[in-house]
Formats: sequence, structure tokens, C-alpha cells
Amino acid sequence: MKTYLDIDKCRAERSWPNLELDNHYEASPKDNKYNCYAWALNKNNEKWAPYTGYSWFKGFKKVHQYPGEDINLFIEGFASIGYDVCDNSNLENGFEKIAFYIKGKGVEHIARQLENGTWASKLGVLHDIEHDNLSVLEDGEYGKAILFMKRKRVVKIIQYLIKLLN
Repeated sequence: MKTYLDIDKCRAERSWPNLELDNHYEASPKDNKYNCYAWALNKNNEKWAPYTGYSWFKGFKKVHQYPGEDINLFIEGFASIGYDVCDNSNLENGFEKIAFYIKGKGVEHIARQLENGTWASKLGVLHDIEHDNLSVLEDGEYGKAILFMKRKRVVKIIQYLIKLLN
């Protein structure tokens, strides 16, 4: 296992055994201000999670500790901003997709599909990466990408205006 990222080799092999030189690249440097859940929402200034101490969807339940098996907290939250559960991770014109990596019964990671079909992820407190497919981050600490949601893609000008307001 080899990667260009500035990550301890043992940690990388244990956490992401499928990460190779030719299946990902660094999109942003290490940053501890946000996590993968925030990254899936295009937010990079705060950490998101459905538990106390983190930002979460307004009006939605938070729990006092790591939610573990409560996948529904994620589904309900993302549904509130237009996402619906879908069958697969295939690129669909006009839609943006997210993939939930599940290990045991808990959501361990969320990746966001880009317009070209590749995926973007935030590796904990480490780098943001773009990766060819979802299997790149499977079989380690994140488990498998087995739950998918999609929503209509927001028009570019609206995305730009939202960014200006944030």
C-alpha cells in the first residue's frame, strides 16, 4: 500500500488498505476544523455529527454520544435537505449522491460524488481526497459503502451564492 498523503504508513494500511498511488489524490491539506459529515455537505468550517457538541440539522434529534447503530439519524437529517435513499452509487446526470460507509451498524464515513463521477472524502482530521470509486476506502476502519442517497444537483450560480453567504 502506497499513498502520496502525509499519513503514517501503519495507520494508512490499517485504516484504508485499498488506498494506492493511482486511485486517489490529495484535494486539500490536513485540517481539523471539519469532518467527513461536514465535507459531504460542502462545509469546511465546523464539524457535523448527530451528537452533542457538533453541528447538525436544525430541529433534528442529537444524542449524547456516538450514535452507533442509529443510521436513521443520518437518513432523516440528509432527507431534510432534499436527499432520498437510492439503490446505487452510479453517476446520474442532474443528481448529486452521497455514500454512507457502514461498519457493524454504525455510520463511519460519508463520501460525496462529484459531477465527473469520482468521489470526495475527508479522512478524519487528515486530508480531503478525491478517489476513483468507493472501494478505495472500504475494508478498513470505515467498513463498506452500502447506503446511498441522492438529490437534484443545485445549479452552479446557487452554489456560488450559498458559498458567499457562508
